[in-house]
Amino acid sequence: MSEDGVIFVQCDDNEQGYLKVLMDEIFDREKFVGTLVWQRAKGGGQAKEIVKGHDYILVYKNFTNSLTLKREKSIQKKIVKIKGKLFYKNDDFIRKVFGKYSAQKSTNYDRRCFYEEIEKIKGKEKKKEIDQKIKSGEYLLEKHPSGNHIVVRLEPIDEAYSTFYSILKNISDDNSSVISGWLSEVGKDDLESLGITGFDYPKPVGLIKLLIKSVMMFDDNGIILDFFGGSGTTAQAVIELNKHDKKNYNFILCEQLDYIDTITMPRIKKVIKKLSGGDFVYMELAKWNEKWTERIKKAKSRNELEKIWDELKDAAFLSYKVEPEKVDKYKKEFGELTLAEQKEFLQKECLDQNHLYINYSEINDEEYGVSAEDKKLNKEFYKSDKL
Repeated sequence: MSEDGVIFVQCDDNEQGYLKVLMDEIFDREKFVGTLVWQRAKGGGQAKEIVKGHDYILVYKNFTNSLTLKREKSIQKKIVKIKGKLFYKNDDFIRKVFGKYSAQKSTNYDRRCFYEEIEKIKGKEKKKEIDQKIKSGEYLLEKHPSGNHIVVRLEPIDEAYSTFYSILKNISDDNSSVISGWLSEVGKDDLESLGITGFDYPKPVGLIKLLIKSVMMFDDNGIILDFFGGSGTTAQAVIELNKHDKKNYNFILCEQLDYIDTITMPRIKKVIKKLSGGDFVYMELAKWNEKWTERIKKAKSRNELEKIWDELKDAAFLSYKVEPEKVDKYKKEFGELTLAEQKEFLQKECLDQNHLYINYSEINDEEYGVSAEDKKLNKEFYKSDKL
């Protein structure tokens, strides 16, 4: 992770305690930002003990400076335009007692410190500071019905934010109405709106956007890595942010399951087509023993497995614990195993699990048959001349 990186890790109630200890060990406890509680389900169903309606999202930073998680601010103040730029008038930032607040305007006298009271309540230095900012145009004075004057601070709209609240109950998607963050409903709706089905419990796009914005709200460039790419929610979130918020983010998804061709990539392609913008490159690790693993899993008969074993002896990396001559010697006993047991033996006992893929260091070994085009791609990807 980059030196200014931030990581979000989601888990349910079963593993939250263990995950926190693990993350503390990896990042150190002082890098812990906080835990977000995401309400992801509603209703009780047939729950016998507790209705588990939330997940945890642990947040860690890779630096020691403070980090403020930001959320878009709901501005209800008067907005003015000055020299082509929008500002809102913050007329309640100087208070007699910090934190004292009343929603009733008639009691504003209780909390607001008027200009005429600043020196008495805040001191001469504070009064001097405010006078300087009034002179520079950063602050304004406006007449109040009481006869006093309110100090108004002009705050740029495009820099406004609220500090994140730890409980995520309703998620606001910029390009639609406010949605409830129900994982089983909203996430599926996001997928099905693109004509894609067959993935259980996808996360809502709005949730991922919210998390990205919380640390990158004022950054136009950045890399978002999702190590468990799943259905491609993160890719869709990044593409939409680039389109609607004029960002220039890049995404990296990693996935090891076989729905990448049927769900993840089709989803990304459809989002790009729908928004008329964006692109991506798809790459797989070059397989070696993994290709034998896949053939073993797909085998339909014992005869097919016997043929695979004959090929394994000559072409695959076998485990150091396996002596092919002995396996051949006990061919009869092997044939008496069930198909599932034969598959497990060949896959887990015979194949060396450390050679599932071709190592970059072996890229020039002719045995693997790596093409010149793939060698060039790897050189560019790893930024290495050592080929």
